[in-house]
Amino acid sequence: MTGLIIVGIFLAASRLQEVPRSLDYNATHTFSIGGHEVMIETKSFDEEGPAKVIVSSDHFREVLDSLSNQDLYMDVRPASVSWKNIDGKRGRDLLIWIPDGPTGQHHTASVYLSSGDGTLHTLIPPLQRQL
Repeated sequence: MTGLIIVGIFLAASRLQEVPRSLDYNATHTFSIGGHEVMIETKSFDEEGPAKVIVSSDHFREVLDSLSNQDLYMDVRPASVSWKNIDGKRGRDLLIWIPDGPTGQHHTASVYLSSGDGTLHTLIPPLQRQL
């Protein structure tokens, strides 16, 4: 019985990692991906409008265009992340979700950080999610 409970807790925790987690406005977030340290920085320039998501490590730097809306009721963050095995290699990969519009109802993940090499890869076709 205890073994089933532990397996249940593990499966629930694994599923929770697949739910996108919003990143803070104008902040730097550090992730360990397959033994590689990667930083994701979010930059919002106004209360509402264009934003940037900067993904970098010791070996690369990539800037993604995004949107944000810091309105009290909207709260659309420039990026969200979730974990999922995308490339079929050992370990979970980090998906980067970008809002498709100012309401934040739809998000697209067109890139991911691979646990295999810690670098940014294009996701073809991109994943879409309604939040």
